[in-house]
Amino acid sequence: MSPHATDAEDQKAAGLPDPDQGGQEGRNEAERTARRLREISEALHARRADGRVITDPRRPRKTEPQDTHLGLLVSYDQIQTQLIQGELAGRQWMHERALNDQTSPLVTDHDIYALHAAAFGHLYDWAGAPRLTEAGPGGIVYVRSYEVRPKMRELQYDFAAWYAALPDPWDLPDAARLLALTHHQFEYIHPFVDTNGRSGRLLDHYVLWVSLGAVGDTLATSPQIVHFPDRQAVGDYFQALHEATNRREYGPLTQFYLARLEETFA
Repeated sequence: MSPHATDAEDQKAAGLPDPDQGGQEGRNEAERTARRLREISEALHARRADGRVITDPRRPRKTEPQDTHLGLLVSYDQIQTQLIQGELAGRQWMHERALNDQTSPLVTDHDIYALHAAAFGHLYDWAGAPRLTEAGPGGIVYVRSYEVRPKMRELQYDFAAWYAALPDPWDLPDAARLLALTHHQFEYIHPFVDTNGRSGRLLDHYVLWVSLGAVGDTLATSPQIVHFPDRQAVGDYFQALHEATNRREYGPLTQFYLARLEETFA
């Protein structure tokens, strides 16, 4: 979905009802939903108020051609547009699961594979499948390809223990700690060929909406974490990941998520 799409295009891309249906009230609701989805899309672009895209200079935007179901995508803008559409599709999938009373609050390895397939299956034939090649955060491989499946199962078991330890009711610091632990272990494993950063941010919303139950009646009214509101947040995030990986110190990453949650629920 492009941040410049029309309301009707936003609605169609998100799989939402036709704004022409349901009379004036339906059209008003459709317009509100479309505006909210544009805000989400812009947040996914991580654009500043001046329109510039926030990036980490240590990690330049990928521009190499990618072979996809849509053909060979050769420019960053082509790839970015499709990835953002995928993220929105993934959020729609998660939202439906969050509203389903039969959905377990626990995160399993198969939930993560299914989320990835829902988000990026329109683009990659390997979507939803653990990688068979070597990859890792920042190009450093911590988990070999043959270890991905057992490590993802470990994440499932660890999450169950972390979730069981949550107080009832939980507060934002508790949620931030759960997000930090889950996100870091996912990124450490780096289970997919590509899109692990985006998938980790999607997983954050799965934990928030499905596991913690902080979800709205619609996708547009559900809390949306803006991970990188400014360049400082980008630097804080990567430094916090470094601390978690190399020192097993989760305080900085917990503080990062606490700041994002406080912004989300302000």
